[in-house]
Amino acid sequence: MPFKALIGCVAALVLMLSTIAQAQQPVRIPQQGEPAYAFDAPPGWKIVYDEHHNLQFVKGGAFLQLSMASGAALAGLEMDSLAAQILKAAAFPPFKSRQVGAIAGRPGRIYFAAKSQSGVTVELSLTLVRLDDTHVATLTRVTRVGVPAADLASLEELVAQVRFVGVK
Repeated sequence: MPFKALIGCVAALVLMLSTIAQAQQPVRIPQQGEPAYAFDAPPGWKIVYDEHHNLQFVKGGAFLQLSMASGAALAGLEMDSLAAQILKAAAFPPFKSRQVGAIAGRPGRIYFAAKSQSGVTVELSLTLVRLDDTHVATLTRVTRVGVPAADLASLEELVAQVRFVGVK
């Protein structure tokens, strides 16, 4: 390969890698302290840190929210009870089913609920993972029925990126 062509390929690769690096966005919740979620979010997601210390991601018909519940009140609290409290606060009916789940490879439980509003059915899955006596990680997926497969795939790609720091 001629030297100029090689330089051109290297320059194109550097430009491509810098574009990829710029497209990914580092996120962390809580923004200080540990344990925390900390990872690079894939491109294309609208990312919002809300006033309740949640990290929200929106893209097309898919929504993801991450939160870190903390405090002495969590010690000994059953996950079913916490799930019921979270669903009630989110104006969802009680969970209709649950199953084993995980966040970033940490075992937990997934709770499923759905509601219809203005002719649109919205499905929610809430994953809870106890990280220690006083910290529970939450990962909430919300989609409307009939969301395009590409949006669901993008949501699962995002979930696959989720990582923790400061977890023993």
